[in-house]
Amino acid sequence: MSSVTSETSTEPRPQALESAASIEERLQVLEAAIAEIRCQLPPQTSLGWLEQVIGSQKDEPAFDEVIALGRAFRMADRPKDDDPS
Repeated sequence: MSSVTSETSTEPRPQALESAASIEERLQVLEAAIAEIRCQLPPQTSLGWLEQVIGSQKDEPAFDEVIALGRAFRMADRPKDDDPS
């Protein structure tokens, strides 16, 4: 009986072990960097973007003027109600 060694051995080669360890170390560095970046971010509010915007133009004369001009523009496109019935 001859012993034949398979080219597709299930045991990892030393080079593969080194690259796996290198990937693990790189992953740990990335995770630490992400954690640091998250600490620098401002805390998230529970409000959505719409809730943050609502009321932001309160007491702003220019905004009130824009609303009035928009309403006048829309009303100008409406047909006149000449039907007397």
